Amino acid sequence: MDKSSISIVRDDIFLLYINLVGTGIALLSAIFHLGWIAATIDITVLSALYVYHIIRRKDALLTRMLIFGVSAGVTELFADHWLVSIKQTLVYNPGGWFLWDSPFYMPFSWAGMLLSVACLGVFLYKRMPFWKATLIAAIVMGIYVPTYEGLAYYANWWLYKDAPALGPVPWFIILGEFLIALPLAFFGLFITKRHILFAVLAGILEGLWIWGAYAIAWKVTGS
Repeated sequence: MDKSSISIVRDDIFLLYINLVGTGIALLSAIFHLGWIAATIDITVLSALYVYHIIRRKDALLTRMLIFGVSAGVTELFADHWLVSIKQTLVYNPGGWFLWDSPFYMPFSWAGMLLSVACLGVFLYKRMPFWKATLIAAIVMGIYVPTYEGLAYYANWWLYKDAPALGPVPWFIILGEFLIALPLAFFGLFITKRHILFAVLAGILEGLWIWGAYAIAWKVTGS
């Protein structure tokens, strides 16, 4: 196993643990309806763990992935504006600090999810054809993120209204998350050994694609 593969395996194990921590906090928040403060704590803790891991390991791969994720998360604010103010289907808990129409922690929440799935796509690509890696990564995100969205509803972090849904999660979100994940394996491979500026560019493109994916899913599901 070459050094790059060892790094990918190490990162994926770390990301598995960190997502379990995040899901655990979300689950407790859903059980006790803890609201926006718990959401802030959740994302702050996870972001701190990412940074700690990067500094401690001097992890160049995860550094690029994090820059990619944050760039995408900031660009995703346009998609949130579309959902909150134009379609008026997404409603955030009004507590805490906001960036435009989104809680300030949302770019970092997106960063963690996108870099996790991108790393998963790269990990799978080392072991199977690219199309399989892409599909599996998209399926994982299409299941995991809507589950997290359901926990967010019961935790009183945010909710959706006026859209066909499976429980508290709209169908356009379920399909949208699958579509959002489709380019992640490619972007993960694209930025692995390139200059950090390419991670920024890829992140901006992914952030714009989030908006596009939701728009397509909205149309397909009749929302």
